[in-house]
Amino acid sequence: MEPYFESIPVDAACSYCTGRLAVAPLPAPLDAVYCISLQEQPHRTAAAVAHFHSIGLCRHVTLYCPVRGVNGSRAIWNSHRALAQHALTHGHRSALMLEDDVYFQPSWARLVPRIGRALAALPADWHGLYLGHVPLQAYFISANLMRVRSGCAHAYIARARLIKWLADKEPTDTEVVPWRAIGLSIDGASANLPGMYACFRWRHDSAFLAICASMHGSIAPAGAAPGVRPIAGATIFCSAAPLSPRP
Repeated sequence: MEPYFESIPVDAACSYCTGRLAVAPLPAPLDAVYCISLQEQPHRTAAAVAHFHSIGLCRHVTLYCPVRGVNGSRAIWNSHRALAQHALTHGHRSALMLEDDVYFQPSWARLVPRIGRALAALPADWHGLYLGHVPLQAYFISANLMRVRSGCAHAYIARARLIKWLADKEPTDTEVVPWRAIGLSIDGASANLPGMYACFRWRHDSAFLAICASMHGSIAPAGAAPGVRPIAGATIFCSAAPLSPRP
């Protein structure tokens, strides 16, 4: 079996596919959405597709369906790299990269303005914005935005510079320096990349899920006030749904 890309098929029962409900546009500069799902796990693909139909993201998502690799971490890396290469080939400026265990709390229409505000507020050096992650270290750069070191890269927006980096890199390249606490994987490499950000809110409700993780050292910026510790919490737009074990 060969890996392949495909759009989500139109579902006559879906209000977004049939036009009964308007499909919210992608917030600029986001211009592509991908989701990785193994050919050997069609139940996960079906669950992810049903979720995208339910929240109104179905018309935007391109599925990438690889085959299971012998080395899980390497296979996941290759899948994310394939997304980046496809995005580059098609001239995308930024892309939302998803894995099929992603589960968005609110509808896409409710998420669009929030994601748009977050993207507009990012500093010029940003590489990626997590929409779902497990924050390990973080510090505030503004009231609602944090520079983070995170794991669980199941939902992130990559801008052109991160797309190009990922498209060009093998996990064994000398420029890939994973965080030791995670290891040689897409999660470990992402945790050590510069310019990775996430949003923070002081409250959470059905639209937001707050996750806190243990601290391991500090990624506080140079010149930070003595005694000020990074924040061990961040708010995410989506979680990883317990569909089945990842490959």
